[in-house]
Amino acid sequence: MGDVHHLYFEVLRGKAKHKFCALVCAEAPLRFALINTENQADVLDNPALRPCQVQIKSDDYDFLSHDSWIDLHEFAAIPRTVDQIAAEIDAGAYRGTLSTEDLIKVIRGIEASVTLVKKQADRALQELRAELSRRLQTKSE
Repeated sequence: MGDVHHLYFEVLRGKAKHKFCALVCAEAPLRFALINTENQADVLDNPALRPCQVQIKSDDYDFLSHDSWIDLHEFAAIPRTVDQIAAEIDAGAYRGTLSTEDLIKVIRGIEASVTLVKKQADRALQELRAELSRRLQTKSE
């Protein structure tokens, strides 16, 4: 959980393109939070959507050329399992993993979301909290 990939999305707001995205749910269909280099002013000015935007710094991630935003007001779904996208991951789609600090911000962003489908949000939170717990336990050992 929290792994960042550069995957091809066939339909994304009317376009097909590669996007950076963070894995938030490994249960099929896989769910990703899209990472955007820009954020729309109407999103940042909207009190319901602003808490669902997590800024990540390019200085913290080699794969980013600009500070970016993880968009948590909706998830992008890929109707495949992790095993089914393994070939893409092996071909270089994997870019890195979100830091523990950013993972905590993602969890808080999902908790604050009023636009996510509750079942999807709950499943993502379950998986992300398990990952956070694993990281914190490993760190304390």
